[in-house]
Amino acid sequence: MHRIAAHRVGGDVPEFEQFVAERGHGWQRYARALTGNDVAAQDLVQSVLLKAYRQWRRITAMEFPDAYVRRMLTSTFLDGKRRRSDSEVLLAELPEPGPAAPDPAIRVTDRDSLRRALATLSDRQRAVVVLRYLEDLPDAEIAAELGCSEATVRSHAAQGRARFRDALLALDHDRTEESL
Repeated sequence: MHRIAAHRVGGDVPEFEQFVAERGHGWQRYARALTGNDVAAQDLVQSVLLKAYRQWRRITAMEFPDAYVRRMLTSTFLDGKRRRSDSEVLLAELPEPGPAAPDPAIRVTDRDSLRRALATLSDRQRAVVVLRYLEDLPDAEIAAELGCSEATVRSHAAQGRARFRDALLALDHDRTEESL
């Protein structure tokens, strides 16, 4: 990922760099799903890695340091969304699909629809959906990461799925209308 400065603010630099090298790609993917674009995802990850490096000794003493860093990503994302202006709209970028579609235009159109539908979710709904379906976390871990109850996680997931489904149907309807 990125090279860390050699000063000893937070602890063992090689150990930290190894940790980042092993997990950085996963954090970047997670951040990209939360923020909707690569640049914002890189900014989010770098911001969190700076905080993590400063707290490295404490983080390495934890049972699940990776989960702690992911929670830092989630918290920083949600805090940043509260501070951003309402005029800024980010679209989520979903992971690459498996086998290529026969027609590349269909793949582009489908990805655009998924991004637009995901953008209709509230920040918390998006975080729950990404943690559940991209990171494959159980409700208890999502609740711990977001600082809410499991019932709230299930509520956000249900509402997010419904909103996502409705947005996809509306986009499909609009596309059908345009083609007539």
